[in-house]
Amino acid sequence: MIDPALYYEVSHLFALNGNIFRPEVHDIEGIEYYYKKNIDKIMFAGPTHFSPMLRYWNDMVKFECEKNNKRYYTFLLLTDGFNHDVEDTIEQVVVSSTLPVSIIIIGIGDADFSNMNFLDADDHPLFSERLQMFSMRDNVQFVEFNKYKHDLQKLAQETLMELPRQMTEYFVTRGVGPTDLQELHQLQEMRDFFSTQAMMFMERPDVIAVNSPAEVQSVLMEGIAAYDTISIQNCLQGYHNKLK
Repeated sequence: MIDPALYYEVSHLFALNGNIFRPEVHDIEGIEYYYKKNIDKIMFAGPTHFSPMLRYWNDMVKFECEKNNKRYYTFLLLTDGFNHDVEDTIEQVVVSSTLPVSIIIIGIGDADFSNMNFLDADDHPLFSERLQMFSMRDNVQFVEFNKYKHDLQKLAQETLMELPRQMTEYFVTRGVGPTDLQELHQLQEMRDFFSTQAMMFMERPDVIAVNSPAEVQSVLMEGIAAYDTISIQNCLQGYHNKLK
């Protein structure tokens, strides 16, 4: 993918609404709005890497779990291509199996999705060579869109089929019952993961070395790709290009 906020900077992780530090959108309408608004500004490119998104998602869930461990999260990944970072993806799936996370992957189009099925480890747990660790549970569901595109009810059924079991399995193993699943009081504010990411970006040595705090602040306001994947020089170049 090409990050529209970085002007032709290749990125495997960026916010479609233009700000990685405030990437949230509201409901399906919000997703559709930003997709239609920015899709023509993006140049699609390969290879296809899943691990940067999964790593970012896992980090966010870990952060939120420190305050509230009674929530469950679903990561929906739409892809039209073969996964090229298999080992890194397996590592992040194994990490996610220890968290309150389910991963749903939808394969769209006629690409080769053969290496997606083994991520959906119904029979044998995934094993990460780097972590030397098996997945704690099966928390991945893969569905090929073309198989069900003429039957939307069946598509929804296949997509969500394993989610109730996965969520129940996670909470049961941690001794959390249905009566324990309640939201925090509204006055107990959740710590903001994305604000933390922004602060980590501001503390990077190359950012501190920039002589213009105003320019750095502009980068934060404009939005960039994940703070640890992009150089400040490219961010500032994108900012200056916009001023031209």
